[in-house]
Amino acid sequence: QQQQQQAYPLGPPQQPPPQPASPPSPYLAAQQHHYQRAQLMAAAAARPLPPQHQQPGLGTGLGSFPGNNGANDLPYAQLQAPAAVQAVPHMDASPPPGLPGAGPPDSAAPFSDQLRYRDAQITKLAGTLAHYRAWSTQVQARYQMFNAEVARPARRIYVGGLPSGTQELELRQYVNDLLMKSGGSTAPGFPINSCKLYPEKNFAFLEFRSVEEASNCMAFDGIAFRECYLKIRRPNNYEADVCIMLGPPEPDPTMDLTALDIVKTVVMDSPNKLFVGGLPCDWTEDQVKELLLPFGMLKAFNLVMDKTTGNSKGYCFCEFADTALTNYVIQALNGKPVGTKFLTVKRALAPSAPSFDQPSPPPQGAQGPPQYSA
Repeated sequence: QQQQQQAYPLGPPQQPPPQPASPPSPYLAAQQHHYQRAQLMAAAAARPLPPQHQQPGLGTGLGSFPGNNGANDLPYAQLQAPAAVQAVPHMDASPPPGLPGAGPPDSAAPFSDQLRYRDAQITKLAGTLAHYRAWSTQVQARYQMFNAEVARPARRIYVGGLPSGTQELELRQYVNDLLMKSGGSTAPGFPINSCKLYPEKNFAFLEFRSVEEASNCMAFDGIAFRECYLKIRRPNNYEADVCIMLGPPEPDPTMDLTALDIVKTVVMDSPNKLFVGGLPCDWTEDQVKELLLPFGMLKAFNLVMDKTTGNSKGYCFCEFADTALTNYVIQALNGKPVGTKFLTVKRALAPSAPSFDQPSPPPQGAQGPPQYSA
C-alpha cells in the first residue's frame, strides 16, 4: 500500500469507460443477410419430396407445394432483416421473393433478387405439377379399373393413308421416334404397345400404353411418311365425353413440331378456310396440291372422297399457312377453267355481315361465270 501511494500520489488511474462498438456497415449487413437467405433457400430446395409425390424425371428437391402441409416450406420467418439492412435501398425485411406473402421484385431490384424470384417460382410450379400429376394418375387408374371397356378405345389411334408396302415394324418405329423426339412421350421406353396393320386397305391401328400418349399422337395428323400424308384419327368407338376421365383429350401444347412436315388433314373452321369446287373427280390429292402449292405452304388440306367409287367428289377444303394469301388465291383461281369445268373458289364460311365490295376481275384469259364476293 505504501509502494502504491508512492507510485501514484494522486491515486490509482481510472479505467476508461468502455466505448460502444461501431455498428457494421449497412451494405456489409445487407450482403450477409442475402447470403443467409440464399443458403436457406438452397437447403429448402434440396429437401426431398414425400415418396407419394415423387415423379420420374422431376427430381425430389422441389421445395414446397400445395397439399404437403408445409413440410417443405422455406423458413422465411428466420430471414427478417436487421434495421441496418432496412436502411439500404432495395433491401427490406420482407420474405425472400417467391415465398408466401412476397410479390415479385420491382424492376429496380437487384438482379440477384430477380433470379431468386424466378427460381422460386419454377420450384413452386414443378411441385404443383408433381402434386396434380400424382392425383390425376390415381383418378385415371381408379376409373380404368371400373371402366375397362372404355379404356382401350381411348388408347387406340387410327392411321390411314399408308403407302403400299408399309410394314408394322416400320410404322411402329416411326411413330415411336416421333413421340420421343417431339416430347410427346411421358415415360422412358416405347409408347406403342401394339400395331395392327391392314395392308389391303392401307390403314392400321396403334395401341399406346397410356391415354395421354395416344392424345399426343393426334398432333401428327398430316405428317409426311414416305411421300404420303398420314391421316390420324380416333377409332369409331371413342367416346370423348367418357374418355376425358382417363386422360387429356388434346395433345400436349408444349410438343415441338417445328421441324416436322405436317399438313393437317382436318381443316378447322376459320375465316381463312377455303372451298375449292369444280375439280375433276379423277384427280388425286397430289394433283390438287400441285394446283395450290405454287401460292404458298398449306396449313391444312382435305380432298373429300366418295366411299363408294373411291374417287373424289370434285371439291376440297384447304387453308394456307400465310393467311394473307386467302384473298389472292380466291382472285387467282375462282373461275379458272380446268378441263371441261370452271373452278369455284371462295371462303368456306359465310361472312358475319354482308359485303358490298366490288368483285375482283377474273385472271387474264379466264372464262366462265362472273365472280362474286364471298
